Amino acid sequence: MSSSANKCDLNYLEERTWDRVYLKQKCKELGVEGEFNAYQVRLFRSYVRVFCLLHIGVTAIHCILISTLSEHKKYVFFDVGIYSGSCLILVLILSINFWEKLTEKHTWIMFVSSALACSALVGGDLTQSLYHHYYNDWGCGSFYDTYAVYITYLFLPILCIQGAIFLGSMISIMYIVLDMTVLSSRSTDGAAAIVSMVLKIVQYLSINMLGIYCRVLNDMVVRSSFIDRHQFIKEDISLRNAQRHEKILLDSILPSQFSELLQKDIKKRITLSTKLTSTPINNFNVFRRSMAIQIHSDVSILYADVVNYTHLTTTLTVEKLVTTLHDLYARFDLAAQYYSVQRIKFLGDCYYCVAGLMHPDPDHANNAVALGFAMIAHIQEVRASQNLDINMRIGIHSGTLYAGVIGESKLQFDVWGPDVTIANVLESTGVPGAVHISEAVLRNLGARGEYSIQKGPEKAMKDPHLQKHRIVTFLIVFSSQYVPDFVTDAQMKLSFKDDASLSRSVSTVLNEELREEYRNMPVTRINFKALYSIWVKKESRYPMKKSMDFCLTFYDTDKESAYLKQKDYFFRYYMLLAWATGLSLVFVEIFDTMNTDCKYCFVIDFCIFLSLTILAFIAWYKWICWIIYNKKNKPHTYNCVSCIIFCIHEKIVGNLIVRICTYLFAIALNWVLITLIVVDCRYEQFIQQYIDERIYHYEDNEINQICFHPWVVTEMLSLMICMTFTFCHIPFLLKTSVALGQVFVYFILIFIKFDFVFHHSTTTNPWFPSEFSHGFIIIIAFVTMYFKARQTEFSKKVCFSWRVQLEKKQNDALMTNRSIIILLNNILPSHVVDIYLSSLSQNELYYESYKMVSVMFAMLTNFEINLSSLQILNEVITQFDVLLLYYREFYAVEKIKIVNCTYMAACGLDVNFAGSTSKPLKPRSAGKGRHSHSGEDHDEVVFVMASFALDLMQTLASCNKAYNGIVKGYKLSDGKITIGISSGEIMAGIVGASKPHYDIWGDPVNMAARMEMTGQSGHIHVTEESANILESYGIQANYRGQTFVKGRGLLPTYFLGIDDDFNFIRVKETRKPIYAHRSAYISMGSTYI
Repeated sequence: MSSSANKCDLNYLEERTWDRVYLKQKCKELGVEGEFNAYQVRLFRSYVRVFCLLHIGVTAIHCILISTLSEHKKYVFFDVGIYSGSCLILVLILSINFWEKLTEKHTWIMFVSSALACSALVGGDLTQSLYHHYYNDWGCGSFYDTYAVYITYLFLPILCIQGAIFLGSMISIMYIVLDMTVLSSRSTDGAAAIVSMVLKIVQYLSINMLGIYCRVLNDMVVRSSFIDRHQFIKEDISLRNAQRHEKILLDSILPSQFSELLQKDIKKRITLSTKLTSTPINNFNVFRRSMAIQIHSDVSILYADVVNYTHLTTTLTVEKLVTTLHDLYARFDLAAQYYSVQRIKFLGDCYYCVAGLMHPDPDHANNAVALGFAMIAHIQEVRASQNLDINMRIGIHSGTLYAGVIGESKLQFDVWGPDVTIANVLESTGVPGAVHISEAVLRNLGARGEYSIQKGPEKAMKDPHLQKHRIVTFLIVFSSQYVPDFVTDAQMKLSFKDDASLSRSVSTVLNEELREEYRNMPVTRINFKALYSIWVKKESRYPMKKSMDFCLTFYDTDKESAYLKQKDYFFRYYMLLAWATGLSLVFVEIFDTMNTDCKYCFVIDFCIFLSLTILAFIAWYKWICWIIYNKKNKPHTYNCVSCIIFCIHEKIVGNLIVRICTYLFAIALNWVLITLIVVDCRYEQFIQQYIDERIYHYEDNEINQICFHPWVVTEMLSLMICMTFTFCHIPFLLKTSVALGQVFVYFILIFIKFDFVFHHSTTTNPWFPSEFSHGFIIIIAFVTMYFKARQTEFSKKVCFSWRVQLEKKQNDALMTNRSIIILLNNILPSHVVDIYLSSLSQNELYYESYKMVSVMFAMLTNFEINLSSLQILNEVITQFDVLLLYYREFYAVEKIKIVNCTYMAACGLDVNFAGSTSKPLKPRSAGKGRHSHSGEDHDEVVFVMASFALDLMQTLASCNKAYNGIVKGYKLSDGKITIGISSGEIMAGIVGASKPHYDIWGDPVNMAARMEMTGQSGHIHVTEESANILESYGIQANYRGQTFVKGRGLLPTYFLGIDDDFNFIRVKETRKPIYAHRSAYISMGSTYI
């Protein structure tokens, strides 16, 4: 409710969801009306079980009492026979409802059996009364009158509320007719008889009203639980479905043991960030992060390189180049899967993978060699089909490596180690069309006689790196007989596991799970554990412990407190019941004391009625306002008085203490009315006059005006006890205690205070003490409502417990989902993640074309890879990744990959700037300050890339300064970096049939790599095109001279001018960057992690 000083608006959205009409419409909209009706059948079947046991107990106790307490036992044999016979008939009739298939198919049987059961019960009761009236001339009252009405609404299997109202009304009419028949023949005072009949009618109206209320309330609670379950299960299934797709994508990129480890780390960070949202983290905490690295021995590493790739980048269009690579790499991925070889990654034309990595494989060398031959066969097919001058050079080495993930951004699985470097050198020194292997691979080949093995090429013998490690090499010449035909079949498909759940629609899964959930919804406390067994089987192998004690209180106090502190949107319903009950009591009190001298009674009656009316008005005022204005879409601002009423209503609904006080206040008001009725009795005068009548054998009608009508008070008190149990979201133990307190107080009135009055009232059986009839009626009312309220409370608590459990599941799933999404977005660009999760198939090509992108390769010079240096490399790469956070504005810098100790990044890969894409994308909003005009040339990406490269150099220098001498084992050789930059038209996207990896292709990528390879430590080496752009932005570019570039020949290249403080040397600029100031700051000086 939004409010100002004196006015406010009405917010009825939450309350409306608890409106019976809304709930019924919602069930129909969600298509759960059928399941609701089926559950109703099960629910009422459980009610019948409870009622049969209850009625057998009531009948047995009643028969025992009248048999033992009646003064002349010979007169009660008929009564015992009637009660026992009607009980037996009733149970037999209702037992048909336990035939589940029959009643589910023909629900009308439930109503018919209920009507017949009521006929048996009421017929026996009326027969007993009329028998004694006509045969023995005794005026015995009916025993099961109110009881029959109660059980009609509360226990009998009548699905439609109209049927229950009809049956309850018919029972009430029959008993009213009985009373009229008996009174007309026995009473000589017409006025007293009329008053008695009016009170009886009020009594039955009140009882029927209570029954209708209980039915409506039960219907609303069940429908609400159905809607909640539908919504929660729908969200849960959607979440699990999304999570499953995300998990499949994630596991296809990273091995599961690494992805799970990273997910745990992300979850910890999410939890920490929620607790310490603004706590700065010290720089050295970066060093304390765990590094996800594993050591793998006895594996074979395969490096494959496309020969003549550089020439392809200059002769083919970028789109044609990427399509060719996709065709080629998809074939490689399929073959790698067939031979159980783990693809690591590819760099342009370089494809490398490892055999025996994820699972120990004694045939790792054979599989790696077989894969090498398959690759050669595939490239020969592509060469022939597309008329391309390409070939394959392959190197394989067996040994030990380090595998894992380093850095913080764009995480990728990679391998390192001396043996990895050896495999790379074997590839570069190999011969096209042959597999170049080391002696370690040859030793592991089980069937070396199948291959034509030659000595290694002379180039390999002279290689200093191979000589340093004393590697002897061999060549295995390719032959098509080494490759099975089906491995080179271009139509070979991935053999993914058949997951039926993936092919089914979400709606199908939703309907199946909902039906299963509804079938397992509990109806009695006995099924409580069964409810949780569904979750237990799915989530734990340990049985769930008992959750509630005998008083239906959760053992978990926090859970119990959360349950009780729920908003009580049924407040208006039970306040209406309290008001109607109070009105009935006022009416009874007025008629019962109309001939007395109670002068203050009318004032008290008025005050009580006014108080209950005010509470009922407060409870229904919001609904009235919504009906008048908001439901008709009439905007309305409410005045101060309405706002106060709204606030009071919210306070009662939302505050447990206020709600309990309101509950006790309503009960107390009704008890005041009962007190007025009984205290106005002139007890001594009643005793004297009653004795005189019996001694002198006369009948004085004034005796009915001296004291209250005992049976009227008893029936109204039973109504109050029932009302006590109907209040929602009041502690069940408190309701039971209040009801027991009322029973205890009334027993004092019956057996002590007004024992003479109750003893000489009409009894229910011949010579049976009337006070015991009154007491037993009260006990029956208490027990009946206790068991009914207990079932209702249990159902509500189970639904709440189910909701809490499902919310916990959803929170855990959301946390997992969030960690997966964070991880995926830290591996692939967010728009690529969306495409992959929504529409991209497993082996489909996705690409984006860009007219101007700047590419950078930055390599740590003279950096030897071993386990200790990997820790250092991880910290340095992490610092580089942190620097990316400051390059997210305007033209963002994207990290592409890490290859050994080379950092690759690009600027200008904004999907808003893409010329074309293979899949339609939703336009994404540009970042703060970002411009995306169609006429813009985007040359500024080169300036941003150069600025990032300079920050990398400064960051590395800060690392050396910060950690040298502080962190044990920290050493970065010469502590310098070699950087190459080129720019131009590229293609970005995902190629291959597995392990999606966002990469870029084109001449600028190749040239940037060559600039890094031919560059010098501590310099930024750029092409002539990039140098001209940077000079226009005021950065000095020093001509280096003609530099030989593999595949391109001699080209003019430049070094950017950098001073000793790692600032660009400035020259006169002809244009300025679009932005005024970039917020970049070197990562070592930042506390943002």
